[in-house]
Order: sequence, then structure tokens, then C-alpha cells
Amino acid sequence: MLLAALALVLLKTSLLPVVDADTLRYGKTPNGFTAPARGWTSSALQSLSPASAGRLTLNQENVIKQCDAMRQELGAYGYEYCSLGAGWSLAASGDEHGRITYDPDAFDLPALADHLHGEGAKLGVYIVPGFFSADAGKTIEGTDVALSSIEADEDEPCRAMSRCNIDYSKPGAQEWCDSNVKQFADWGVDLIKLDYVTPGSPGAGADLSSDNSGSVACYHKAIQQSGREIRLHIGWELDQNATYYDIWRSNADALRTDRTPVNTNLTTLTDWPSIQRATERYRQWILPRLDSADELTIRPDLGDLMVGNAAALAGLTALQQRAALTHWIGAGSPLLLGTDMTALASSSSSSSDSSSDSSTQLLLAGLLRNPLANSIATQFTASHPMVPTLGNANLTHGRQRQIWLAGPDPTSGVVVVVLANYGAATATAAGVDDGPIYASADTDDNDNDNDTGSGSGSDGDQSAVFRLSPKDLGLASSGYYAVEDVWANATVDLGYDDAWTWTLDGGGDAALLRLTPSMTGGGDGNDSTDAAEAQQQQGQGQGKRDHHLLLMEQSQKALFVQYRDGNNDVLTSAGAASGRAGASSAEQTDSASDASAAGGGGTTASWGKVLLWVGAAGLQTAMLWLL
Repeated sequence: MLLAALALVLLKTSLLPVVDADTLRYGKTPNGFTAPARGWTSSALQSLSPASAGRLTLNQENVIKQCDAMRQELGAYGYEYCSLGAGWSLAASGDEHGRITYDPDAFDLPALADHLHGEGAKLGVYIVPGFFSADAGKTIEGTDVALSSIEADEDEPCRAMSRCNIDYSKPGAQEWCDSNVKQFADWGVDLIKLDYVTPGSPGAGADLSSDNSGSVACYHKAIQQSGREIRLHIGWELDQNATYYDIWRSNADALRTDRTPVNTNLTTLTDWPSIQRATERYRQWILPRLDSADELTIRPDLGDLMVGNAAALAGLTALQQRAALTHWIGAGSPLLLGTDMTALASSSSSSSDSSSDSSTQLLLAGLLRNPLANSIATQFTASHPMVPTLGNANLTHGRQRQIWLAGPDPTSGVVVVVLANYGAATATAAGVDDGPIYASADTDDNDNDNDTGSGSGSDGDQSAVFRLSPKDLGLASSGYYAVEDVWANATVDLGYDDAWTWTLDGGGDAALLRLTPSMTGGGDGNDSTDAAEAQQQQGQGQGKRDHHLLLMEQSQKALFVQYRDGNNDVLTSAGAASGRAGASSAEQTDSASDASAAGGGGTTASWGKVLLWVGAAGLQTAMLWLL
């Protein structure tokens, strides 16, 4: 009787998952945000060659056209920010108090903000540190402090971009930031992008202050005092040592991890090498974060996202745009589109389109509007950043083929997987020559400390074949998983040892997968809880980084136990996904045979095999229930 009661209790409490929670998570940012911004920015279109028909002249009329189109096409998916690039403000002086102010020949910013807010959109502005040298004799609003009195104590403080560097420890410096943000708030600004922050911003083409990090804290404090909800984004490629990283993460909401992936004075917005570089810089940014047990309070900003336009303008093929969006989503980066929103791909193609053009149009149209991709971005990777699993011992050159893991979610056990084929090992972005982005070959690192899964292909523009199972991905479970291939719109149930195959284009491509513990199917029946607990104990006393990499091999996901029926049968999936994901015919035949052997095509057997989620507090709950 007691044993029966105990069995019942264990069955009840096993619906709670045992999850290793020692994985990276994003928390609330310093200005109170729990998800990255998404919307549109003018910077990329402004940077096109004057000869390009797509070049944007930055003025209020053109911005309204772009942002109204954004809201009409993508508003339902949370795209709301309309961010102005450089050029919206006066170029050589401020207002009567030296405050940054809009160019009246191009903008009426309060009126623009009113229009955007009426359409459900939000306004962003671009600024840089310092005050104009022409304004040095003006007094800071609400004070009798001259701007010249807050100059940095340097031989030539007024030397870059017509501006003077500021010593943010001097009296009046905070009031200067306060006066600017107060005016922004009065106008209705919702996002501030603070660029040219140092130490960082390499290759700026200007003699910047060696350290203007005080501007970040100054503007953050001003935002807090303004009474308005405003995001603060900072750039670019900033110093990541502990001293400065603490400043960034304590004051800003997003940090651009690299220079902009935007082309300058060309007819295309970007190129694939720039996307390769951006994703590699994210890899280099996220790996040191494994050393911290704290939630990440700042989001990585991978830069303007060029997705949704034809390749002739975007500079990326449809597959490369899919890969870019996949990585921006996986990283939990802001999704600020640099594309022409008035020319966004539509699912309705012209009858004159060739079949290939029509197919490309449909692919592009579906990327930003994909419900599952948007769900993952807002409900999963906004909290769980993806982490690379291959080649992590090489901190400067990533792998040409990579498997990224995000999660698990501590409640559901869901994990998101990104498979990537980046193409050529030597990639040079337009105007940038930093040498090879990737290691010369996937085996050159000689570090198998955390390799996960398998992929095949050779250097260069060769397609890559990924053959993966839940076991290959390190899921410490014997249960089944529902694997959703986002871009292929396909779902298949995989047993722990069942392998599935993805083939990715060699010119740059990625797959976005969501794995959810499934109640259909069986496994080998082994309880992996003890093994997982042993791994956790083994990781205790080690650094966060070593512990995380240890767990990534085997327990990066939720831990589950398979309940097997009296026949002790193992059921495998007989389903075959369409699109890019697919299994060999032999695998499908084997799956069908197993399902048939399990009884009645698998339907009855599925009910007989219940996946139990064993709670960390299960035994304790059981004892309390019995008492």
C-alpha cells in the first residue's frame, strides 16, 4: 500500500522538470527592458552610393514613408522603433544652451514623434558624446555653468567632429546630459543611440578621446531622471575588460559588438563577409560571459539587419538573409532593419516573375512574418542567448560550420538550436581587411572539449550536411523531442538516438530549430537524473566557464525520464518532415517498422509510453505528501 502510494506520488511530482539552471540568461536591462528593440533604422539606406536609386535622403517625409510601411507590414510582429541615423540634428552647433537639436530644414521632431506614436511606433535618435566647440561659451540650461568649464583636461579637448570632450566628473557635466535627455523626452524620443563611445570605436576616422565612458553613465542617469521610458544603445566594438564592461552593463540596454555591417557608398546595403564578421564578433563576445554566474543585463547588438529586400539592394541572397535573421534572433540582438520598408518583399508576386524569382520572393516575404520565428525571438532568445558548441577553445577564429544552443528554459525544458554554414574561410567585408574570420578548417583547432553533433563539408562555398539527434546535441534525456524546423515549416518527433539530417547551402545558410520535450514516443528507459546530478557535482568548485562547457556536452537541456509500458517497447517516429529537413528512406522505413511493432501504427503505443518530467523537488514533495 505504501509502495503504491509512493509510486503515485512519484508519478504526480515527476511532471516537474529537473533542469540544470546554470545556463546563460538575459535579465532586465538598466533602463528596465526585458526584450530587445525591434523596428527600423535609417542608417543603412543613408549610406548607399548617391548613384543608388535606393539611397535615402534623411528628412521627415521620407522617414514617415518608411516607418508607416514598417508598421503596416510588420507592426503585428512587434516592429515599432523608428530610429534616425546621423544627420537629423544640426551639424555644427546646438540650441541657445548648446543642447543637441534637430535641423529645422529637415525635421520637426515633436511633430514626427506625435505622428509615429499615433501609428503605434516609437522614435529613436542618434547622438555622439561631447558638445560643439562653437557652443563653448553658452551656459548649460538651468545653471550658470559655461560649457567650456566641463571640457576634459587635455591639450586639445576640442578636436574631433567639431566637438569638445567632456570630463564627466566636473560640476555641470551631469546637468548637461540631463538637459539633453529632458528635451528628448519632451519631444517624445523613445530610444537614444550613443555612438563613438571609447575605449572602443576603432577605425573611427577621428581623433576621439581615449576614454569617454563617462558619457554612458551620464546619459543613463539622465534617462532615469527624465521620467520617460527610453532605451540607451551604445557603440561600437567597445573594450570588454571588467572595468569597462561593468560600466556598459550597468548603464546601457544594448551594446554593438562590432562595427556596423553596413556598406558605405556602394549600391548594396551589406555583403555576406560583413554578416560573417558580425556573427563571429558575437561569438567572441558571448564566450567570456560564461565566466559570470549573473544574469546578463545588456543585450549584444549585432547591427543593422538587412532582411526583406531583393539581393540587388540587400547585397545578400535570400538564404543569406535567412541566415542573418537566424543569428540576430538567436543572439537576442535588437532587430532594427536597415532595409527599404517600402520595397519589402511580399507574398503576392507579379505574374511576370520567373518561378525562381517567385520562390525567392516568397522566401523573403516569409522571414520577418514567420509566426514561430517571432515567437522564439520574443519569448525565448530574448531571455536565453545562443552559445556556440564547436571550436570554443579558439577565441579569435570560429568554425565555418557551427551548432549553437540556447536554453534550456528552466520550466519547459525547451531548447533552441541554430545550425550554420558560413561558407568561405577567408572573408573580407567591404572596406575591411582583418584577415581570415574562421579557422582554416574545422579540425584545425584540435579542441574537442565541447564539440556537439556532426557536420560534413569542405572549406569554401560547399554545402554542409548536419546529421543530429537529441543525444548528439547533449540532451541528458532518454525521451522524445518534437523538433520544429522554423524555416522549413516542418515538425518531426525524434527519439533520443534518432538522427535527422539538414543540408545547408555553402554560400551562407542557417537552420533555426526549436526542440520541445514530447509526450509521444519512447527512449531507452534510462534515468539520466543521477548522471546529471553527478555532472553538476563535478562542476561545483569549477569556474562558471568550465562548468558551463562541461554541461554543454551532455546536459545543456532539460533532464527527462521515459516511462515505459509493460511491454518495455521503444517507439520511434515514423513521420518525415518536408522542406530542407528530412530523413533517408531507410530511416523512415525503420521508424515505420518500429511504430508498427509497437502496436497499431504507434497511436496506441504512444499513449502507453508517457514521458515523465522528474522534478528537482520531487522526492521532497513525495515525502511531504506521504506525511
